[in-house]
Amino acid sequence: MKDKFAKLKDLIHTDAVLVGLGLAIFLALFDAWCLLYSGGLSFSWHALIAMAALLGASLKVDERFFLWSLGLSIPNLVVIFIFAVSGGVAGQFFYGIFSQLLAIAIVSIFHQRFAAAYIAEAEFGRLKREYRDAQDTGLARLLNFSLIGCMKERHRVISQAYHALQQVFRVDKAVVFLADYKNNLLVPYVGPGLMADKNVGNLMVAPEFWEKNAYDPEKGVLNVISGRSTLPSLRQLIPGASLDAVAVMPLSAAGKVIGLIAVVKQKPENRHYLEPELFVTFAYVLASALENCQLHEMRISMLDTATKKSQLIEASFSKYVSKAVVSELVNNENLAVLGGKKRQITVMMADLRGFTRLTGVLNIEYLVQMLNTWFEEASNLILKSQGTIDKYMGDCIMVIFGAPIAKPDDQLRCVYTAFRLHEKFDQFARNLKLPHGHSLGLGISICSGEAVVGNFGSSSRMEYTAIGETVNLAARLEKIAEAGEIVVDDNTFSQLPAGSFEYTVAENVAVKGIANQTVYRLRAIIKASPADFAPV
Repeated sequence: MKDKFAKLKDLIHTDAVLVGLGLAIFLALFDAWCLLYSGGLSFSWHALIAMAALLGASLKVDERFFLWSLGLSIPNLVVIFIFAVSGGVAGQFFYGIFSQLLAIAIVSIFHQRFAAAYIAEAEFGRLKREYRDAQDTGLARLLNFSLIGCMKERHRVISQAYHALQQVFRVDKAVVFLADYKNNLLVPYVGPGLMADKNVGNLMVAPEFWEKNAYDPEKGVLNVISGRSTLPSLRQLIPGASLDAVAVMPLSAAGKVIGLIAVVKQKPENRHYLEPELFVTFAYVLASALENCQLHEMRISMLDTATKKSQLIEASFSKYVSKAVVSELVNNENLAVLGGKKRQITVMMADLRGFTRLTGVLNIEYLVQMLNTWFEEASNLILKSQGTIDKYMGDCIMVIFGAPIAKPDDQLRCVYTAFRLHEKFDQFARNLKLPHGHSLGLGISICSGEAVVGNFGSSSRMEYTAIGETVNLAARLEKIAEAGEIVVDDNTFSQLPAGSFEYTVAENVAVKGIANQTVYRLRAIIKASPADFAPV
């Protein structure tokens, strides 16, 4: 009823109808004047003015034009009747009716002939409103569907899906079920801001349900619903389901059902909003969005795992390798092999000479402070040279070159680092206040060869270290290195550039627990580029 009154209001406010009404009133006044002053009607002028009024209305009115014509004629006929009766010329009333019907007949024939060739302005206005409404509805659908596809959090996607169901499909209540493949269940989704419905529980499905009801919307939504004009019911998909649903649609992605959308409650007068093709399209958009959410969650999980792994690597290595080495390990995780692995390395032992004698004569706090100060300065130099600090053993530092990252100049860098350590120690020792008759020196041994390198220990405490004959030999040679000396084995010396160092050689040196060795005592650097050796 409201729609009819709205149409009538729009029609009355149109220009042509207003002109027609004005002409009808003018015709009534004209007939009244004729009856009062001439005693009769002017047939020709009456018919002409009546046709003009009806033509104005015909431009606006399409349906039931004849009835509208009669309606426009009423004011004129009432005036004719009153003046004809009061003037004693009742015949003029029938004369007026005849001329009015003649005008209606002529204009009706004209209207019928040309109605198929044009659209009445009122009908055009109605179509225009419907087109505008359709545009607004289409934009609303596009916006709602687009928002679903743009979101990456599952709870936001489903919340927007419920909003779209209310706005686009006029649904009063709907439920989104998600797949639980392990238990063959469809589980109602309850997320942040969404209340659980006690009347809607899990839906048990057969194992073949997941593949049987999957579909590929890219082949066309009509194929999805098999050419039917209605959507499948819940009991068609899941026989024996207790939930009453107006319409359902599986959510399919990658050839497998990932969920289900069920319209549980909708007013009968709103059922026409639930267009099958549009609802299937909505289900496809929702399924794609949920799949994207799953991929996003996987990417976040992988990123978290990678971040934690990087943090683990950094925590494991940052205390005994340089920041540059840590960065390289993080960027190339294959280099950080946890556990033992054989590799070629160069081991350096840097031990303080005379420190043990000082423990009996100096205050223990001062000794600890002195040792920590030396370790701090030595460690900074070692890390700057990209060496790996294996461990501190009493007053000795064990350093590895070639693990966890191997470089072609490991032996040479290790030797240059040893010379730097001697220079650094000389600067350090000049500031020490030692008792009379006591001295402190630094002896260094360097050995190269194969060793097993990795994390050793237990799950609660692990230590990155190297074990093997190369490490044992370096520990033995450190015992024969006097203060100020750098003792290297034959494997290390053979890798150094010829003529780069001043040295002495000793053959068949007895080493406890190991076969006799040829050892080299490096005295000084003969030639080195600034990049190879920078004074400390």
